[in-house]
Amino acid sequence: MNKFKMEYLWRLALISFTVMIGLQVIRAFVTLLVYNFGEDYGLMTGIGPALVVFLTPFLVPLLVRLLNPGQTLLLTVGGLTFFRVVLQISRAAGVNLVLAGIGTAFALMALPLAIGWMRRVDPASGYRMALGVMLGLTLDTGLHSAFLTWDTVWQTGAAPMVITLITAAVVFISLRMLRKDRADYPMEAGFRTLLPLALIGPFFMLQMIFLQNVAFNASATGFSMAGASALVLIGDALGILIIVILGRRVMPLSFRLLDAALLVVAGVLLGSLSGAGLAVVLVLTQVIAAAMLLRVTSTGEAVTTETPIYKVDRVAVVFGLGSLLFVLLAVLFYVSQLVTLPIPNTALPVVAALLLALAAFVNRSLAKEGVGRDWWTVAVPVVLLVIPLAIHLTQPVFTTTSLDGATFRLLDYNIHQAIDVDGWVDPEGTAQVIEAQGADIIVLQEVTRGWLISGGLDVGEWLARRLEMPYYYAPAADNQFGNVILSRIPVTDWGYTALPLGDVPMARSFIYADFDLGDAGTVTIIGTHLSAFAEAKDRVPQVEQLLARWDGAPRTIIAGDMNAHPEDDDTQMFVDAGLTSAQDVTGNSELLTFISFDPYERIDYIYGSEGITFSDFEIPQTTASDHLPLVVTVNVGDGG
Repeated sequence: MNKFKMEYLWRLALISFTVMIGLQVIRAFVTLLVYNFGEDYGLMTGIGPALVVFLTPFLVPLLVRLLNPGQTLLLTVGGLTFFRVVLQISRAAGVNLVLAGIGTAFALMALPLAIGWMRRVDPASGYRMALGVMLGLTLDTGLHSAFLTWDTVWQTGAAPMVITLITAAVVFISLRMLRKDRADYPMEAGFRTLLPLALIGPFFMLQMIFLQNVAFNASATGFSMAGASALVLIGDALGILIIVILGRRVMPLSFRLLDAALLVVAGVLLGSLSGAGLAVVLVLTQVIAAAMLLRVTSTGEAVTTETPIYKVDRVAVVFGLGSLLFVLLAVLFYVSQLVTLPIPNTALPVVAALLLALAAFVNRSLAKEGVGRDWWTVAVPVVLLVIPLAIHLTQPVFTTTSLDGATFRLLDYNIHQAIDVDGWVDPEGTAQVIEAQGADIIVLQEVTRGWLISGGLDVGEWLARRLEMPYYYAPAADNQFGNVILSRIPVTDWGYTALPLGDVPMARSFIYADFDLGDAGTVTIIGTHLSAFAEAKDRVPQVEQLLARWDGAPRTIIAGDMNAHPEDDDTQMFVDAGLTSAQDVTGNSELLTFISFDPYERIDYIYGSEGITFSDFEIPQTTASDHLPLVVTVNVGDGG
């Protein structure tokens, strides 16, 4: 293999592994920012630190004056990798918030520097950057899937540490192998020419929240985790293929405008479509997004080493604008669950798609040397398909057993997205709490399936695999947040219904299921999570719909986080309708359920209708969530 080819491979490795590590650090940062900092000081307060971190690309001009572009590249890429390793060692959430914030800043500063570096050392820099970014996304998806969407940064043990050290070694070796490349480099392109680079922000917003999000792909399409992982990797393979094909071709404007129109339509469907049809949309969107990425990274004239002066200011400012676009779109996407915005949550992927579609108007110059010969790169996501295959083959067999009698143990638990009170993503801690109660039927609230601010974890499927129990998922706020029922008892029918929204932005739902108790007949359980940060009047219509669904039927249980106190009007509606509180009837009225480490209020309930009796009520003490679980023994009678 000739020297040029080896150098090219090391450059590609440096870019792709830096992107992969950067994505891991960003997910950790936003999660800790929300659940460690935000829940202590106010969720909206967290926007300030987020902006500070995501605007750090604007510091690059200052750094290159203190050092030089090559040394600054070494500092940022090396710093990102170093802090990623330290994150794997540290288990203190508050410390890791700071570490992840610094690591994220380094990642964001490294990319504009890498763009400038590649423009000097590679005649096909834009093509290589696009290829490196897509490979980094692919590697991140592969690793994320291999650990069942629970990022290694949150885990202890040998495997996560070894993988972290290996990825760090690849980056540091790449930096050493390319040390001669890290001289001062020119960046002579004008601001207007470089402006399309800002569109990398909407590109990454679509990738992290939708296209590379395995849990979102699973929840929105109905695929298993294995199927969703395979779907993402297939999209990546086709995206890489399109970059290789288009690398040395200038497409006519009519073709590019068609791409732009299709991308905008896909943005609309991302927020509104679900089921198997969405799978086609997701793959198509990835292909078009990859083509747009190629146009974004290929802006500007070719740069040569003879150019006497370097300017990194312009590319840093443009990339800073892209970083700002990313954080604004992502923040608005999640803030819309707490604050009513002028536009709906589903409009934000459309806005991101519209912005990225502007890349269709980029008329880029072409560098033909070494372009379009990288067919082997398509093999990376294809080979990684072994991971979803392994996920499928290791899927536990979910078995259910009809009860020999009419008594079972029921658990109701708001699991806080499997994030503990310190802001640590810990589904294993959640699973251990559930497992310790020996419940036959489990009703859960705040189950996320891919929220970026919750680490991208598919909590529903992860818990089902870990507990070896089938699960039933009811989306609420969106396809990525809702309610779940797990059961060892056979379910004969189930479904879910949206609840009235009122004046609160976050949508709510309830899930219902009928359980086969063998000779004892059936029992119906309804699980729900009523509106938070709301007045009783906003929850009254929701309670009315729950009671209408119950319709006075015997042998029915309604459980969930009602976000209401015992004396509130909406709580009294359950009692007035003839339902019995498990906590009150067992003589435990004084026990509180929130906040778990220092309970001061009672907002979680289990109600039973005629034919239901409760005993052995408990509220186990745990800080695996900000709520405490409710556990009770249920006996089902004739109800008449």
